[in-house]
Amino acid sequence: MDYDSSQNGMVCTICKVHGKSSVQARGAWVTRPINNWVKAKSLLIQHEKSDWYAAAIERMVMSQSTEEHGNVMEQLEAATAEEKKQNRDIMKKLIQSFYFLVKHHIPIQLHLKTSLLYKLRMGTSY
Repeated sequence: MDYDSSQNGMVCTICKVHGKSSVQARGAWVTRPINNWVKAKSLLIQHEKSDWYAAAIERMVMSQSTEEHGNVMEQLEAATAEEKKQNRDIMKKLIQSFYFLVKHHIPIQLHLKTSLLYKLRMGTSY
């Protein structure tokens, strides 16, 4: 809530900034400040319980989240880029290990008979 001294009344800044005119006609608390101080408390409680106010709060939170983390596409692109970087790091380590083994003429042994895949193919328990 904010006090508008030019109109001598309270306005809801959240609804003013994040409210959507299609949900409710802009009126009390947005373009027409509340200046009935006798009923201000009950009007405020009624406004805070309204669907209009809840929708404005939701849009405000979504807006803050988007500002902080970026939109969905930006988040997906960032996650994909991070996953690619991790995969490249893993591949680099594997290639370095393989190169070391080849360079030093160390045989690469595959233990097929002890692998899970071999046991599954042969139908034996693991």
